[in-house]
Amino acid sequence: MNAFYDELLSSVAPQLAGKLSGKANLNQDQIQGALAGLAPVVLSQLKKSQATMSEDELDTFLAKIGSEDVDHAVNQASAFDLDGDDDDNDLTAHGLFEQSQGGVTAQALSQKLGISGGVARKLLPMLIPVIISMLMKRDNKTPQQKHVQEGFSGF
Repeated sequence: MNAFYDELLSSVAPQLAGKLSGKANLNQDQIQGALAGLAPVVLSQLKKSQATMSEDELDTFLAKIGSEDVDHAVNQASAFDLDGDDDDNDLTAHGLFEQSQGGVTAQALSQKLGISGGVARKLLPMLIPVIISMLMKRDNKTPQQKHVQEGFSGF
């Protein structure tokens, strides 16, 4: 797990921060903090999903959210409008969370990072695909290969 965090924070976080810094008054430390704070939550939710979803459902779910192309996920994340007043945010984070759990996660991010609740709610659907893509790229496997062979136990 430490190797995953190290790579996430040393390679992906600066790349994402470079694209997002200045948007919604976010700085590099806040973006790194958001990734570091969300990663364990995402991993925990993936383990829970693995226990409740069939293999095919999990395959479809992972393929819908992430890809092995982390650069593509970062570019998609940087296209989000963090400055807008849109309150129609996907607090389920692409179906990973229950709506209320997404709200609690966003609130925790807001408090931890010192950012507005609105910005924190926008970070969930933006950053989770980046984290999942990083997981998929880590072993350069398809979602099916990853969860069948490892059962997310390596995360």
